[in-house]
Amino acid sequence: MGNLFGFGGRRVARLRERQRFSRRSGLRVERLEARQLLAGDLLVGDFHPDQFLVRFTDVAAAESHLEGTKLGDQLGFGFYEVYLDSGVGLDQAMEHYNQLPGVDYAQRDFVLQHESTAPDDAYFDSLWGLHNTGQTNGTVDADIDAVEAWDVETDASSIIVAVIDTGIDYTHEDLAGNTWVNTSEANGTPGVDDDGNGYTDDIYGYDFYNEDGDPFDDNGHGTHVSGTIGAVGNNGIGVTGVSWEVQLMGLKFLNESGSGYTSDAVRAVDYAREMGAQVINASFGGGGYSTAMHDAIEAFGDAGGIFVAAAGNAGNDNDSDPSYPANYDLPNIISVAASDDDDELASWSNYGTASVDIAAPGVSILSTLPEDGYGTASGTSMAAPHVAGAAALVWAAHPDWTHQEVIDALLDYADPILLDVVANGRLNVNEAIQASLVDADGPRVTDASWSGETNRLDQVTVTFNEAIDAATLTDADIELTDPAGNLIPVSSVSAVDGSGGKEFAIAFEEQSAAGTYEVTLGPEVADEEGNLMDQDRDGTQGEAEDDQSRSTASIREVLEYSWTGRKALRDRRSTTVKFRVGDDVTIDDIDVRVDLDHTWDSDLQLILISPDRTKVRLFNRSGGSGDNIKAT
Repeated sequence: MGNLFGFGGRRVARLRERQRFSRRSGLRVERLEARQLLAGDLLVGDFHPDQFLVRFTDVAAAESHLEGTKLGDQLGFGFYEVYLDSGVGLDQAMEHYNQLPGVDYAQRDFVLQHESTAPDDAYFDSLWGLHNTGQTNGTVDADIDAVEAWDVETDASSIIVAVIDTGIDYTHEDLAGNTWVNTSEANGTPGVDDDGNGYTDDIYGYDFYNEDGDPFDDNGHGTHVSGTIGAVGNNGIGVTGVSWEVQLMGLKFLNESGSGYTSDAVRAVDYAREMGAQVINASFGGGGYSTAMHDAIEAFGDAGGIFVAAAGNAGNDNDSDPSYPANYDLPNIISVAASDDDDELASWSNYGTASVDIAAPGVSILSTLPEDGYGTASGTSMAAPHVAGAAALVWAAHPDWTHQEVIDALLDYADPILLDVVANGRLNVNEAIQASLVDADGPRVTDASWSGETNRLDQVTVTFNEAIDAATLTDADIELTDPAGNLIPVSSVSAVDGSGGKEFAIAFEEQSAAGTYEVTLGPEVADEEGNLMDQDRDGTQGEAEDDQSRSTASIREVLEYSWTGRKALRDRRSTTVKFRVGDDVTIDDIDVRVDLDHTWDSDLQLILISPDRTKVRLFNRSGGSGDNIKAT
C-alpha cells in the first residue's frame, strides 16, 4: 500500500498559541510565530482627493477659477469637473469656488460602487483569495470573485463536501455550524451502528486511521482546508468559506504527522459515496498509481460526485511526471494548481496544460486551525478547497445541474490566465455561478501530441476543451508542413475512442527528414452547438489567424559513423578503435551498435571514450561462457 500525505501547509502563522501539532517531514503544515492580524487599510476614500464638481449658473464665472486648478469639459446642466494641481488643497479650492458669483455650488466627487454581498467576519479583509483589494500588495482583483458570486448565492447547505484529510475540528467556533451530522448516529445508541453502514458512532464522519467514529483533527491541515471550503459566513467572527453555509463531512485517514495509507483513502472515498457526499476535497498525494483508488474515484463519479484534487507542491509538470490522485484520467476529477496574489503560478506548484485543470489561490491563505485558531498556510492543499467550495456554491445555485455541468461551468468560465501552465485558467466562481447551460463559447485546442516510430512522425493527436462536431474537422481545416515548408497530405482524421469527441487523430505519410514540422488547425472547426473556434478566447469566433491552433514537432538529424575491420584482442591489454567525427554538431544522444566476433566474451570490457575523455562502460564481462557480442 502506498503512503499518502497532505499537499500544503508550507507556511502557517497562528493568531494565538495553541498545542504544538506533530508534523512529518516533507510537505507539511509548519507553525510559525504567533502574530496579530490587522484590518486592511482602505485603498480608496469616499471621494476623489484631486478633483471635485462645480455647477455654474453663469458660465462666464467658469473663467474665474483659482490658480492651480483646471476646468475639465462640461458634464451637462452647467456641471464641470475641476482638477487640482499638486500643492492645492481640496477644501481650499472648494471654498474658493463656493464664494464665486455665478457658482451654484461646489461639491466633492464621491466614490460610488455597486452593492455587493460582503460578510462581516472579523478577518474577511485578509482573505485575498476571495476578495483581493491589494491588501497583501498583490494585484487588485486577482481573486475568485467570491463577493460578486455571493450576490447570487451564499447558501450551499444542501451540499455535502467530504474533506478527506487529517480530520476536522468540528467544535471550532467557525466550523461547528457547518459540520455534517449523521442524524441516525447522533440520535442513536452509543456503541451501536445505528444506520447499519458498517461504522459505529460516525456522527461527524469517520477516522479510518484509528478505526473509530471520531474524525477530530490532530494535525491542523484538514481544519485549515475545511475553513476555506465552508467556514460559517457573516457570523461576525473569524473567516468565511467560499460557501457560507455547507455540510462538511470529516473523513480522517492521515495521522497526526500528515501521512496515511491508500487503503484508508479508498475506504474514505467509498464512505463519502455511500453517505451522500456530492463533492470530495482531496488535498493529499503520493504513493503512485493505484488501481483501487482510481476505481473508487470512478465509482464516486458514476454516483454523480465531483472529486477536487491538489496538483502537488513539487514544481513538476504533471503532464510528464504525474501526481496522484490528481492525475487519474477521470472526468469527475478537477486537478488544481496554486496561484498567488498577483495571478502568477506559485513557484512550488505543480502544473500541466493537459493534466492540471485550473488554478486557484494557494499562497498565504488564512483559514481555521484547531481549538478556535486561525492561521495562514500555502500549498495546492489550500488551492483545492477554493474549488471545492466553489463547486458546492455553484451546485446549490443550480440544483438541477449534473455534476458534469457543474465541472464544465467551473472550467469553461475560469478567467483565461495562466493558460501556459494549466488547461483552463484561474477559478472565477462568479462567472461559473452565472453561467448559462447554453454554450456560446467557441472550442479551442488544449493539447497536440505527435507520434511515430523512433525518429519518425506519422500522426498528431489534438485535444479540444469540449466535444467537437466531427463533420467540421476535415483535412480542409488542417495544414501540415515539413521542414522545407511543403504541404503534407492528410491521410485520415478520426475521433479517438473513449474521448467523448474531444480528441482526434490526424494521420499522414511517415516523415523522416530532420527538422521542424508544423500543424495548423481551424478556425472553421465547430463544437456540437455550432460555435466556431475561439483559440485566443477573446469572444470573437472563427478569426482567420488568431483562432487557429498551431503545434510543432522536430525530428533530429541522425549521423552514423562506423568502423569495420579486424583487430587482435590480446589478453590483459586494451585495444582501441577510433571513430573520427568531422561534422560540427551538438550531440543529443548516442546509440552504439556492436557486432564483435570473439570467443569467451566473459573476459571482455567495452568502453566508449569521448573527445573530452568522458568514459561510458558499454559491456563489463558477461559472466558467462558465450561467444561474440551483438548488442545496441
